[in-house]
Amino acid sequence: MTGVEVRGLTAGYGGVPVLENLDLTVPSGAVAAVLGPSGSGKTTLLRALAGFIKPTAGTITFGDRLVAGAGPGCPHAFIPPEKRRVGIVPQEGALFPHLDVSANVAFGLPKSRSSRADTTARTAEVLEMVGMADYAHARPHELSGGQQQRVALARALAPQPDVVLLDEPFTALDAGLRGRLRAEVRELLDSLGTTAILITHDQEEALSTADLVAVMRDGRIAQSGTPLDVYDVPADLAVARFVGDAVELPGVAHDGIATCALGDVAIRDDAVSGPTTVVLRPEQLVLSCPVDVSREMPGAGVVRETSYHGHDSLLRVELVDGTLIPVRVPGGTPPPRPGEDVVVTVTGTGRAFPA
Repeated sequence: MTGVEVRGLTAGYGGVPVLENLDLTVPSGAVAAVLGPSGSGKTTLLRALAGFIKPTAGTITFGDRLVAGAGPGCPHAFIPPEKRRVGIVPQEGALFPHLDVSANVAFGLPKSRSSRADTTARTAEVLEMVGMADYAHARPHELSGGQQQRVALARALAPQPDVVLLDEPFTALDAGLRGRLRAEVRELLDSLGTTAILITHDQEEALSTADLVAVMRDGRIAQSGTPLDVYDVPADLAVARFVGDAVELPGVAHDGIATCALGDVAIRDDAVSGPTTVVLRPEQLVLSCPVDVSREMPGAGVVRETSYHGHDSLLRVELVDGTLIPVRVPGGTPPPRPGEDVVVTVTGTGRAFPA
């Protein structure tokens, strides 16, 4: 198995850097998700890892192999894409329309006459892995979107790469299929012990699929950690806002407590004192509908909007001070309707960032 180590990476196009002094470590056999908005540098990072662009500074190492290095104080090296042992699963499959499924998968395997039997056997093996053995002679246009992505994954895995790069491979699929295919791909990568890097802008996809989530912003990694760490202990307010829904309230912090419109909230940040922004997640808020709601109660408010999702509902509640906050309530019972008086209380601890 092969880990990935990126140190001080600077890369871009036409002399204009997109990535600047970027660091990233992916342990061997782990699935890492690089998460960020459009323009944050995700695709440029993937292209640098694949060998499609040369960095102007920094190093990229796969296991004990230096595949790219440039700049002052760095060893100079550049291994071309075809020699990096990297498999790539692009968006929407990108299969060759004139080749059948078997030929698409076999495309990157050795073509010599003596290896023909090995190529056939390996092609059949990976098609069986991804559940596409019965479609070996089908053409891409005869396949659904999910089937095309399975073939693209088989093609990437066929040469037994050290690292697999997945470039937003589930974006074009409908929600139900996207979830199922993510789970299948994750299970397959685990069984093979393959190191994989998933490029995505979908927070749910990153949190549910990866061992490690690296949040990109302005060409750098703003935070890297387990999905729980990134969601529950964001490094800064921008990460908190990007990774999931965030409830932000002005408050005043003192001795591990922040006083805000929801009352006194326990915070993780003992060192924060004075004016602060309190950050909570919608699922930390508990809604009650007492008969008599006093506007002097901490957390008193009025439901302004209800968005029903089946398994839960997302409400927008206007607090007494005019602040609108999202509150997630579980399904199973009808949610409060717009106009109803409610009281919002907090469970767990929040984060506080100096205002």
